[in-house]
Amino acid sequence: MWPRVFDCLFEKCNRAIIDLRGFEKSRVGSAFELFSILQRDNQGKSLFLADEDTNLDDIRGIFESAAASKPGLSSHFADHGLELRRVGRGTGSAAAVAAQR
Repeated sequence: MWPRVFDCLFEKCNRAIIDLRGFEKSRVGSAFELFSILQRDNQGKSLFLADEDTNLDDIRGIFESAAASKPGLSSHFADHGLELRRVGRGTGSAAAVAAQR
């Protein structure tokens, strides 16, 4: 159910805040979202947040997997790569961090 809901919400939004603070690949829901966005966000409407606890190797692995799987990376990520906005631990909610942008 969640993958269909996620797809619908992502298509309708103007901006997506993806909170990857503390991310590791065992967080399958977040891994699914990251993979999906890497393949579908042609507009670059996603803002990715990371902190010192974010496992960058796991993110790199998902990026490589999205690139190798059909249909591959979206045109945005194929051209620009993945940019993570680094925030400190205890920075507050993802929405508050994004509002500071």
